[in-house]
Amino acid sequence: MKNHFCSGFCHRFSVVVLVCATLGMFVFRSAASVNIPEAIAFRIMQNGDNIGRHTVKFTRIKDDLHVDIAIDIEVRILFIPIFSYSHRNHEVWQGGRLISLKSETDDNGEKQWVKAKATERALKVDSSSGSFEAPLGTFPTSYWSPQTISKSILLDTQHGKLLNVSVSPAVDEFLDTPLGKISTKRYNVAGDLRLSLWYSKAAGWVKTAFQVRGVEVEYFFDPKLLQIENRKIN
Repeated sequence: MKNHFCSGFCHRFSVVVLVCATLGMFVFRSAASVNIPEAIAFRIMQNGDNIGRHTVKFTRIKDDLHVDIAIDIEVRILFIPIFSYSHRNHEVWQGGRLISLKSETDDNGEKQWVKAKATERALKVDSSSGSFEAPLGTFPTSYWSPQTISKSILLDTQHGKLLNVSVSPAVDEFLDTPLGKISTKRYNVAGDLRLSLWYSKAAGWVKTAFQVRGVEVEYFFDPKLLQIENRKIN
């Protein structure tokens, strides 16, 4: 799949759980000046059809923030699967900086992987596309951090390539969510990656929209996905 799909997805595609103080099932913690939940989840919609989910889970281990991202997509026509996509990404952050990343992707049968590790002078990246060094402080296309929109270079977590991007000034918008209407800021990303990102001051990442081969794909915040997943585990 093209960068736009992965980047829009993991980036993809990537989930957020909008949480408020009245909802006891989610607890926000502060990391690198960014409020994050313990987990977030999105429905992935294509022209109004539910085609998958994107979840992100956060775990604090001493000074490190571990982020586990899971994306699963299946497109059907007349109940027949015509496309499938699976992405798994594990990130480790320390002091607001990406320390390591390991991702595996199955893009409709095409396998791809990316590994990244910070050294004293650079972020060393190895992937199925090749190896290179990126600047320290480079952010991946996982989008859970609102600081993403301050970056002009992003690491594609599917293909292991650097993407040059520009971000337009924020536009204030209200979004309807399962938790009610919330105030957000919308940012349009252009360059090697084209998509829109919505962030709420209180809850962080709450929506994503992009096009894949001319088809509109949107992420919608859906905390029920986490409830269903917790019931399966229990």
